[in-house]
Amino acid sequence: MEQDIRNLFKNTNQNTNQNTKIGLSDDIWFAICKHQTRLNKRATLSYLSLSIFSFVGLVLAAKDFIVEFGRSGFSQYFFSIFSDARLVTTYWKELLLSLADSLPILSIVLLLSFIFILFISIKHVAQQFRSPWLAA
Repeated sequence: MEQDIRNLFKNTNQNTNQNTKIGLSDDIWFAICKHQTRLNKRATLSYLSLSIFSFVGLVLAAKDFIVEFGRSGFSQYFFSIFSDARLVTTYWKELLLSLADSLPILSIVLLLSFIFILFISIKHVAQQFRSPWLAA
């Protein structure tokens, strides 16, 4: 595609007046390539820094999730399901509400959001490194 656009600029330059500067289309093409390269390098740097920050946030959120999960007592409610079948059949609504109440929802949402941000930023970094404009 780059070669097609370059040929288009050369043909345009040949069809115009001879009073115009020779090689103007090459100068325009070089400026476009330089600008696109600069934009792609900035995007790569920003997505790479976002990936690093989201990884650090993911580690901190995972640590917070483990602490909150240990404090919540969720595992005690969960294992009581398997300890006594009569308890589950009799008090199943209360047991489910206790499970839902003891679940550290904020920590889970924070952890999943950092995982989502990390995957999206890694995807964009990979796309930027495959870009032909970055190598120019």
